[in-house]
Amino acid sequence: MSPRATTVLAVAAALVLGLAVRLATWTAAIGSDDLTHAWAATHLWHDPIEHGMPDGADSPYTVNARRIGVNLPLAAAAAVAGPGEGTFAAATLVESLLGIVACALFAGALAGRRAAVLAAALAAVSPIDAWQATIFLQDTLWATLLAASLAALAWGARHARWRWWFVAGLGFGYLQYVKESAALLVAALVVVGAVRSWRARRLDRGTLWLIAGVAVTQAAACAYWWIAMGDPTYYVRAWLGRQTAMEATDAARPFPHNLVRLGLYLGYDLALGLGLPVAAYFGVRWLRRGDAPARVRQDVAVIAALQLALLVHVLRWGAWTQRYLLQVTPLVIAIGAAGLASAWPTAPARRRAAGLAAIVAATALGLLVGRPQHGPARADVVRAAATAIAATPADAPVYVVLGPRPAHYADRLLALLDRYRHDRFRTTADPRQVTRGLLVWSHLERHPARPTPPPGARPVFARTSASGRQWIEVYAVGLP
Repeated sequence: MSPRATTVLAVAAALVLGLAVRLATWTAAIGSDDLTHAWAATHLWHDPIEHGMPDGADSPYTVNARRIGVNLPLAAAAAVAGPGEGTFAAATLVESLLGIVACALFAGALAGRRAAVLAAALAAVSPIDAWQATIFLQDTLWATLLAASLAALAWGARHARWRWWFVAGLGFGYLQYVKESAALLVAALVVVGAVRSWRARRLDRGTLWLIAGVAVTQAAACAYWWIAMGDPTYYVRAWLGRQTAMEATDAARPFPHNLVRLGLYLGYDLALGLGLPVAAYFGVRWLRRGDAPARVRQDVAVIAALQLALLVHVLRWGAWTQRYLLQVTPLVIAIGAAGLASAWPTAPARRRAAGLAAIVAATALGLLVGRPQHGPARADVVRAAATAIAATPADAPVYVVLGPRPAHYADRLLALLDRYRHDRFRTTADPRQVTRGLLVWSHLERHPARPTPPPGARPVFARTSASGRQWIEVYAVGLP
């Protein structure tokens, strides 16, 4: 069997393993920002902003509607299979599996076939990648496209085929509409290209092709916003306004609390297992002394350093931010695989193979003993309630009782679980005003205490998770 065929079979085996792992850790809806993506995906071509949520100029609830890079594949999946929790989770699962291939391509462009196989194996069992693989947020797609774009960048630099730089530009341009921080990655690469141009006394063709690819994507995005919002500049204005407001607010977890949180994710939660940090060590060594062209290692080092800095920066604000590790995992996986592929050069082949297998197994250990921040339990009580609500008259409105925060989630999650078939899910601030319908209290609305239902309300359903953190109670008013 040829080396190429062997590599393809090994990556295919990693895909099968990755699929099994991701199905075993299936999560799907978590009743959070994923609901905004679901709404935007079903309203992609006409005002994807969910105006039932706070939607001011600096609202955090409009950000995901602007991330059309995430919403476009979700909308495509909905067009094929209909909108719903399973549809959107399956689309994200496909993105995660493609991420295994993208990491293999990236590592292969850096250090050859052995690195590609190692990267595929590490990506297949990476705990954080598996835990997030069915949650329809932006992080999984970001990791996949970042790895693919960097693979194109590396192939272009290694073989001086500038069309790959154009492909990389398309990828980085698209990434901006998955996470806005991709604009900083493009800026960094352009600065590096300008330095190369100055030193060589001629324009760097690769950088020009990169800019051309980004420009094409930006033009397509402006055309989209013109169609969807009637304003081709909407995204830029909304993005900069929101980012300016965000940077002006006090961080909930300033330095060094953000570093402590990162340490908890890596050490206590084992979100990268025990193997990927070891691989990262060999990856740093490879960046310094690897056999890839200096240009390749320089570009990858710049992106890796910038992504790590951005990760530490954004951890200053978030609470449920374990998923942000996906900003760096494709880099850790691919660069680590490149370093491992050339590790222990004087050791016997059998001993080297055992060492590499041990690192992959140590990465997978996090799947067994690690602590995912999200899981199906977060929405399981709502799923159970949705089944009970489906058995009630379809014309009976369902009112979710609002909690202390302006945002609301349980009604939107119930509508998603109903596949948006009925327009019966609403909210109320005063359940005493409801004379007919179902009243729903849920942990998602952050009620300070369990409900005291109004007189005449009949219990229909109640469920509490094993941890006691997730709960829901449903009452009928004016129904037989």
